[in-house]
Amino acid sequence: TAKSVTVILEACFSGLSHASTITKSASPVYVEVSNHYTLSNSNMVIISSSKSDEISTWDTNKRFGLFTYYFVNGLKEADLNNDEMITVIEIEKYLSEKVSYNAKKLMNREQTPQVFGTKDKIFLRQIQIN
Repeated sequence: TAKSVTVILEACFSGLSHASTITKSASPVYVEVSNHYTLSNSNMVIISSSKSDEISTWDTNKRFGLFTYYFVNGLKEADLNNDEMITVIEIEKYLSEKVSYNAKKLMNREQTPQVFGTKDKIFLRQIQIN
């Protein structure tokens, strides 16, 4: 049995037809968590790129999904209280701010990353190498 499970979901390349892209700069995926209570009482965390009724935005200049780009940057920048640890709540706040703002700015679309599970869990502990 795993002590802890973290699932990170960025949308797949599913916004294509045979002729062209259905929705420009987007990868739709629709995931719905049916039992939030179970997640909040376990050592499991699910982080998804958007709400179940939203699509995930791509930044064609960066050649990444907004969620992926800011998730990777958040591993360095999301330590809001500078304690050299990033908790799930810190990465949630960081992603919500960065992804939502840039999806609106770039494509005038709503994209709200979702986090379910144990939010006080330490997501990343920074180590000092001398």
